[in-house]
This record gives sequence, C-alpha cells and structure tokens, in this order.
Amino acid sequence: MKIWLINSSEPTPLDEGEIRLLRMGILAKYLVNRGHQIIWWNADFLHPTKKHRFGTDKTIEIEPHYTIRFLHAPGYQKHISLARFWDHRVIAQKFLHESKNIEKPDVILCSLPTLDLADAATKYGKKYNVPVVLDIRDLWPDIFIEKTPSLLKTLVSLAITPLHFVAARSCQNAFAITGNTPKFVEWGLKKAKRPKIEYDKYFPFGYEEPEISVSEKNEIDYFWKSEGVKPEIYRYIITYIGTIGQNFQEEIVVQSAKNVLKKYNTLFVFCGGGDRLEELRLKYKENPNIIFPGWVNAKQIWHLMSYTTIALASYKDSENYRSSLTNKTIEYMAGGLPILFSIDDGYVADLIRDNEVGLTYGGSSERLADAINLLLNNEPYRNKLAQNSRRLFEQQFKADQVYNDFVSYLEKIALTQRR
Repeated sequence: MKIWLINSSEPTPLDEGEIRLLRMGILAKYLVNRGHQIIWWNADFLHPTKKHRFGTDKTIEIEPHYTIRFLHAPGYQKHISLARFWDHRVIAQKFLHESKNIEKPDVILCSLPTLDLADAATKYGKKYNVPVVLDIRDLWPDIFIEKTPSLLKTLVSLAITPLHFVAARSCQNAFAITGNTPKFVEWGLKKAKRPKIEYDKYFPFGYEEPEISVSEKNEIDYFWKSEGVKPEIYRYIITYIGTIGQNFQEEIVVQSAKNVLKKYNTLFVFCGGGDRLEELRLKYKENPNIIFPGWVNAKQIWHLMSYTTIALASYKDSENYRSSLTNKTIEYMAGGLPILFSIDDGYVADLIRDNEVGLTYGGSSERLADAINLLLNNEPYRNKLAQNSRRLFEQQFKADQVYNDFVSYLEKIALTQRR
C-alpha cells in the first residue's frame, strides 16, 4: 500500500547526532517493514534547533519504498510568533502544490498541529477521495488561551477565532480521529461535532529502548561525570527531562529541592533545551546540587535513568498536560522510575494513581517536598512504585505493541476504503 505520513516537527533518520525518533519516525520503520511504500512529508526547518536542514526543498530516499519530502519555508525563532504561523502556512501551501503531482496514496496519517497542514491534508483527502486520519498531538489553538495572561485572554480569544474554524474544519473533513490519549480523541470529535465511530481510537506514544555498547557506556559515563552527575557522591538523584521553558515549574521544584537538600545528599538534574535554559543555568550556577546539562540524546537519557531515584514530570497546569501523556513520562516508565506529576486532575494523574506508578503534587512546593521525603524515606514503597512503572510500560507502551497495532489499523482503513 502507499501511505503518506504528514508531520513537520519531528526528527528524522537523517538528522545529525544521537537523535531519537518519535511517533512518525518509528511508525515509518514499522510500515516499511510490513512492505508498504511510505512518503513522509516533513519540514526543512528543524523545530528544536531553529535551523534549516538544507535551505531548500529536498526529497531523499531513506531506503527502498521510504522517502522523506522536506518542504522549505522561512522558519522562525520564537515558539509563539507571527513568523511561525507564516512558516506553517507556506509549508501547507507547498504540500498542496506538490502533492497533486504525485500518485495518490491509499491512506494518510497527519498530525495536528500544525493547523495549516492538517487543514491542507484533509482538503486533499476530500478532493481525491483518500481517507485521512487526523492524529491529535496538541490542543491547538486552545492551548494559546491557556498561555495568555488573564488581562489579554479576551483579546487573544478574538484574535484566534479563525484558528478554531480551521481546527474544526480539519476534524470534520477527517475520515477518523486518533490521539495519544482518549482525551485527545474526545477533543477532536468535539471539534468535528460527531459521535465516535470504530476508527476513532487512541494510540499512546510507544518507546523504543536504546541499545548501548560497552564503549558507548564508557563515553556516556564520562559525559555525565563531567556534568557533575556522580552517583558515588550523591546518594539520591532526582531527574527532570523536558523543555526548559515557560511550562517548566522551576521555582516550585527548586523550593522543594532546598527543603530536601537540608536532609539528604541529593542531586537535582534538569535536562533539556529551551528558552529559559541559559537564564536558569546562570541563576543556579553556585549551587552544586542543581544542574542544567541542556539537551541530551536518547542514550544519555537512558543511562541517566539508571542513576535516577525519582523522576519529575513538572508542568504548569493546563488542559494539554492534563490530557496528554508525554513521551518523557513514558520514558520514565521504561526506565522503571517512580514519577512525581505536578497536576492532580485529568487523564495522566488518574493513570499514575490508578496504576501506582507515582504521586501527584498539585503544583505545590510543600506537597512536592513531602512526596520526595516520603519516597526517599520509604525504600520498599519507592521500589513498589518503580516496579509498577516498568510493568505498566511493558503492558501498554512498548514500541512493538503500539506501532504494530497502529500499522494494522492503517491497513484496515486502506482496505476498507478500497472495497
């Protein structure tokens, strides 16, 4: 079968360094292994680094039957900016222009966001009678309101009204809605204003455990020691992996850290890039128990988790984080770590509590400190949460299980439409 994947923000096998493939990249491998012909429509601009890959449109064959088409657009430097919206619009228009000159696929899987690409893909599907599955990744444009200061919410709500129409139109034109949690599927169906059908279903993010050679392990050991991560010195290591940006609850976590550091020999490691990284590095440079290594690759993360005692999933409260189980949270489960989650309500909080893989602390520094103290003082309970965490990963989030199911799902849609 011919299958198109549309996502403009994920890393690809061509990107430099020890990149970790995400949903589309992993799914492409499984589809090719099942014998399908894949075109992945992606952007020339790499979102995490804010740099272009080639500086022009580029089509590259990764292997037989697997091609990535990189679409060039101006790019942007800020996460929320007019330049970013213009970049998204240019890519969507290029997709519509180039796609009409290629043999149509049997089925399309397209991510939302971006809004423009989702709208373009579903328009293409309607015009050429191709089923388009819309995979909800973030609640655009709803999340823009949550990030807006109270005094500006009314103004911003009016300004983004057209974006709500685009999101609704995309969901209405889609053949089916998927998402990484049931809540995301429900959101898409609400936008589409229709009841659920058998093809509307959720597929969690699946995680592939990296393989590390002996020589790589030695290199990674040296890297972490050079960053100050020394298990022989620190009895406990508490780790956050994610974006160091506006959604990271730095002050709450650090206030809790100060309370914990009075009692325990503990290191707090905050991994990730983001627009607040340099600011926070400077702010805490005199504190040897708090470090910001910056962006780290998949193998470095995997090795760090072997040192880690407790994992932090620390985000500002929003519908997006209440409803979305992030890659990083699943990564913690793969590492067999107890998780402390910053939000008390929603799908993720329920999953953590119901499966006893961690605790929630409601964005409170006092509750976070209490939770850390409880886990550091009670090793049997901590180990129980850790074992449950790994067990839940193996039951629900292993890449083989998730992506083989996803491939079978896309095959079923394509065959049904052919008939």
